[in-house]
Amino acid sequence: MSELTEHIRGVLDRNKWSLREGAEQLGMNKGTLESILKPNTTPRLETLQELARALRLPLWRVVQMAGVNLDLPMSADERAARLASLAKEMPQYQKIVDHLLDLDPADTDGILMHLEGIALRRQARSEDRLHDR
Repeated sequence: MSELTEHIRGVLDRNKWSLREGAEQLGMNKGTLESILKPNTTPRLETLQELARALRLPLWRVVQMAGVNLDLPMSADERAARLASLAKEMPQYQKIVDHLLDLDPADTDGILMHLEGIALRRQARSEDRLHDR
């Protein structure tokens, strides 16, 4: 199961949406959503663009979550900025972020993407709690 599939299933579960309701909320038809949730399925780029808008995520992140290895090179400045942003968003990870600056950039990039995924899931849960009030 791709990270995107897990994320979408989480959104459906947190909001207690059926597939039909989820498809409506994500701006697509039920058949498209069903196909995205099937194992070993990579949605078309247009579908990923729709999901990125609906989920309020950058397109590159949704593409990555779908399992496409973008192999995007990251500059040292960009890496440091993303790590600083992550530390600000999740202060409890400050020690980890400090340690990541000392690792090989390839290792850091993978760990950074994983931690950003955690941050996105936390943000979604937080938004869901606000929505439920």
